Amino acid sequence: MLVVSDTTPIISLLKINRLGLLQSLYGQAIVPAAVFDELTRNKRFEQEAEVVRGSSFIVSREVANSSAVEELCRTARLNLGESEAIVLFGELGAELLLIDEWRGRAVAEDRGLAITGTMGVLLDAYEERLLSANEVQFDVGVLKSSGRYYSDNLYTELLAEIEKQEAVKRNDGFRIATGSDTKP
Repeated sequence: MLVVSDTTPIISLLKINRLGLLQSLYGQAIVPAAVFDELTRNKRFEQEAEVVRGSSFIVSREVANSSAVEELCRTARLNLGESEAIVLFGELGAELLLIDEWRGRAVAEDRGLAITGTMGVLLDAYEERLLSANEVQFDVGVLKSSGRYYSDNLYTELLAEIEKQEAVKRNDGFRIATGSDTKP
């Protein structure tokens, strides 16, 4: 799957030590040059920058249409990384855009792009059995306590979806164990 990522999902996955999920789920994550710069040039986060630089599955690409990027920055008031990620998505014919910021998500949705964010990556990892329900809940707690902002609705929806899937698993386990569709 061809995936383009903005900065925030990568930063959030770094915070919870889950950057490798991008490789496990998607093979690689392509980031535009502006995003790669945001991730690797801040001296306050040198350790995280080294992890990004050392992750072979994070691939930096230049955007060809700089005027489209400038237009998005100006008219949609997106930052350079968000704008480049949206433009690069189209240039590469990507299948999924990882983006968390509400304004960037709204612009991407208006353009008909398939999007998800950090919570979606965690849900995908749960559904692919890369993370347990408890691990996702723990990671959400770490994100909240580390100051990563996601709406309470988003947290609630993620955890409710996981609980719903866990309930289905419990019910399926009962059917398999007893050969029955009804509990005694």
